[in-house]
Amino acid sequence: MALPDSPRGRGIRGRFRFAATLGATLAVLLTAAGPASAGQSGGSRPASPPGLQKVERAVLDQVAARGAATFFVVLGDKADLRAASQRRTHAERAAAVRAELRAHADRSQARLRRLLAASGVAYQPFWIANTVRVTAGRDLLEKITALPEVSRVVADGGRSRR
Repeated sequence: MALPDSPRGRGIRGRFRFAATLGATLAVLLTAAGPASAGQSGGSRPASPPGLQKVERAVLDQVAARGAATFFVVLGDKADLRAASQRRTHAERAAAVRAELRAHADRSQARLRRLLAASGVAYQPFWIANTVRVTAGRDLLEKITALPEVSRVVADGGRSRR
């Protein structure tokens, strides 16, 4: 399987195609990791608060072992991109999609971002997939999962799992 070419040295079309491919891949990976693993429970573990059913088992295990975990908070609301299809050129459509995805992420992540800022934790929002990367402990994790806009919480499989 060939990897997509780097967007470097290409025009807006190549960069947009690369960003769209990356965003779609991330969305598919996060969707595949979702509900199947979030509902599993260990036989001898105590009952969790209802919101923690949204949390992937790997996140709960990391919080239990280390006191905190780095994870992605996936918001359930999706942007409506139909208006972008009415644009005349590819560049206009790409700009409209980007603007709507950014604006939608700002709106749908607002309450979560306020909670994270008030808690004093570092976080990184991602507008393409409407997710936020957070490092937090169990108390904040419970507050995050209590938000109705949060669809699920999945482990960060990157370097942060040391």
